[in-house]
Amino acid sequence: MTPIIYIDMDGVLADLHAGLKKRFNLGDEVIERTKLFKSYLPDYAADGGFQWQPVMPKAVELVNYLLSLRKQGSVNIAILTSAGQFHGKPDVTFQKAEWLKREFPELDGIPFCVTTSGADKCFLAHPKAFLIDDWHKNVTHFVNAGGHGIVYEPERLHATINAIVDFLHEAR
Repeated sequence: MTPIIYIDMDGVLADLHAGLKKRFNLGDEVIERTKLFKSYLPDYAADGGFQWQPVMPKAVELVNYLLSLRKQGSVNIAILTSAGQFHGKPDVTFQKAEWLKREFPELDGIPFCVTTSGADKCFLAHPKAFLIDDWHKNVTHFVNAGGHGIVYEPERLHATINAIVDFLHEAR
């Protein structure tokens, strides 16, 4: 079985926090995660915000690296994101798919997997699966379910690449 690397969208490819700051004029306010989900995300989703987020710093470099591994045949890659559960059911999946088509057309044709929560990403965990996600709880659930993963920080792209190299060496 070829190893697979799952890439989260918000906080890895798409800059959710920058999008929220712009939409709600938040300036440099740090948004606590619970407040983010309860106070801002429902309106953000209803307004189509997930479709218009900026690209995260270092996302292009990360995608190019992963595509080079895929081209070598060392790994499969897939998007693994959460659409959440919002009142009124805004089509977050559609918004994210449209964003991906516009910002990363080179990812066209790779699997686009969507869960209803970040914690549910663990259902795709197995010994040859690796998750790149910005939220430590999602990575913890994934690892506890038998997968591998790293908490992504754009300023530490080299640490993510090193973890991927280690994973691929172990997955052989």
